[in-house]
Amino acid sequence: MSQFPWKSLLCILAKNGLVLRGYPDILMPGEVRGNNKTKGIGDLFSTEQVDLATSLELVGKTNFPLSLSRVPHSLLDCK
Repeated sequence: MSQFPWKSLLCILAKNGLVLRGYPDILMPGEVRGNNKTKGIGDLFSTEQVDLATSLELVGKTNFPLSLSRVPHSLLDCK
């Protein structure tokens, strides 16, 4: 089984015209923090991992769970 594509998630969503809503105010796994080499979700601080898990409704409850919505085709910048 392959791992979840955290590092390429935003690109995959964009290519499919999807918007991720409700993401906590933390780094997206795969983004670089300072000069560190990115390690995907392992690069998040433990508190950020908890925030992400909460937004996924894996831990506790949140008023802003993650959700996906489709961008209207007329707004896509496709060539």
